[in-house]
Amino acid sequence: MADVAVPLVVGLAPVLGFLAALLLLESYKLVRLSTVVGVVAAGAAVAAACYFANAWLMERLGLDLAPYSRYVAPVVEEFMKAAIMGVLVHTHRVGFLVDGAILGFAAGAGFAVVEKVYYQ
Repeated sequence: MADVAVPLVVGLAPVLGFLAALLLLESYKLVRLSTVVGVVAAGAAVAAACYFANAWLMERLGLDLAPYSRYVAPVVEEFMKAAIMGVLVHTHRVGFLVDGAILGFAAGAGFAVVEKVYYQ
């Protein structure tokens, strides 16, 4: 158990710690914690969706893992994470640039948590 837990904590601590620091340093406190938690969950859901989308696309395109993971997967994953930000902007959840930076990092953090757990 410890052989899995220690690398997991070491891998996730910088990401989640920086997200916490961003929230603490935001002086106007316009981004609610519930919104950040929801965006982290959305990032995690996008990571799960990308797992299935990448498997489907790799089969359809007939590419091996190496070229697919180098050229196609990053486009799919970044587009999906950007879609979260598009929804936030469209629903007026982002008021200032710093709000967008915090929420964008939160989406990436949710994605990173799922990736770290999967690859661990």
